[in-house]
Amino acid sequence: MSAWLSTHHLSNYELAARIKINTNEKYHNIK
Repeated sequence: MSAWLSTHHLSNYELAARIKINTNEKYHNIK
């Protein structure tokens, strides 16, 4: 997994932001 991330040049901040957005969308869909 880490190899895939490094090849795509995703920073930890970028990855965290995408996960946060994903989580927020799921919560909105549930409510």
